[in-house]
Amino acid sequence: MVETLVNLWNDREFLRQIAEENPYLGALIYIFFQALQIVIAPLPGEAGLVAGFIFGAKLGFILHLTGTAIGSSLAYLIARFFRKRFENRLKDSTILLKVKRLVERGGLFGLFLAYLIPGSPKDVLNYLLGLLKVSYPSFITANVLGRAPTSFLMALQGDLIYEGNPKKIFIALGFTLLVFLIFFFLRKRLERELFLP
Repeated sequence: MVETLVNLWNDREFLRQIAEENPYLGALIYIFFQALQIVIAPLPGEAGLVAGFIFGAKLGFILHLTGTAIGSSLAYLIARFFRKRFENRLKDSTILLKVKRLVERGGLFGLFLAYLIPGSPKDVLNYLLGLLKVSYPSFITANVLGRAPTSFLMALQGDLIYEGNPKKIFIALGFTLLVFLIFFFLRKRLERELFLP
């Protein structure tokens, strides 16, 4: 089952063909895969690039963010449902303690930064925040706003790759690299101030 899903996910041209022939079905299939990737992460590849490749930059961005929000919400709710079962087992976990300090010290802005900065364990963070006293509105707001810039850049690159314009691709890659470098240099300072994991 998992192998079949992975093979389907990797067949980008087939997925784009489905999207062109039946846009609604294509959108639902993509959102399903993206949500699944957030919850159990079995699927390889950068999903934002796939969205841009299949649907174009604008629609790809919207669908990627929608699937991400659904998957993140499911992970948060799963953790919240099993909270009592895992609370005692994980109470001394280093990463959980760091996230707890992040929530206490940084609040909503700290969570936003945690989702914004490339390289932070965003999918794990969904589960950890479900174990802590973080309201769903605060969680989903920080999640969506923090992930949006990277989602858009990835969808844009996927769209440009499909167009096959080398100049535009290199410009987009250069801009993305610049953004990542800025956050890379800022990350250490933010880690010290906000206890990012």
